[in-house]
Amino acid sequence: RRFRVITPAQMMGMYKAGAEVMMGRSVEIADRFGIHITVKLSPSFGLSDGGTVIKNPATDGIESAEYTECAGLGIKRKIGIIKIAGLADSPGTAYKLFKGIDINIIEIIQSPTEPGELASVAVILRRQDMAKVVEKLNKIRARDERFSTMAIYCYEDLVILTLVDLAMIDSMGYIRKMLAVLAEKSINIEAIFSAESRLGVVVREAVYKKAAQALAMEFGLINNS
Repeated sequence: RRFRVITPAQMMGMYKAGAEVMMGRSVEIADRFGIHITVKLSPSFGLSDGGTVIKNPATDGIESAEYTECAGLGIKRKIGIIKIAGLADSPGTAYKLFKGIDINIIEIIQSPTEPGELASVAVILRRQDMAKVVEKLNKIRARDERFSTMAIYCYEDLVILTLVDLAMIDSMGYIRKMLAVLAEKSINIEAIFSAESRLGVVVREAVYKKAAQALAMEFGLINNS
């Protein structure tokens, strides 16, 4: 589905979710100086019909109805998850762990632990970085006895599907709807995360197209006309 007008905030949300239409820095600069950006298909395709305009309603005096509420569904492929278990639940453990990893991480997921329990954390990252991270984790475990109980589990061939909607900040029901439609399609979720206007799920590569199609239909992101 093509959107006629979206805001810089929506475009930045899509960029963070994996859309490769615009570089985030260019959108930020254009927004700062009140510049409109029009994104069109290459003229070589012969299909350009106005494209999508990125502009800020706060500075344009444009009716809010012109803007689409849901910016869309971002897709990030070639993703992996490394689950790091058996960690001491004590101050400084996470710092020492991530200081040693020093790799760009997409998301971090951790649950609270009960007193006396060992902690675990899952990191979502690019699949190409997984071997390097595992190598660094093994070095941390070998040289620091505080990480002697650490266990490493790797999950490859994953895809992140991220729903981006500014209305999500003040509205309820997005998680319920997303989980319901994926359950209906018998699609298992490997991980789930959210941050303000973004709600993401991690699924297997083999089913991501089916999951993306189902979510796009559920949230009105397919133009049926």
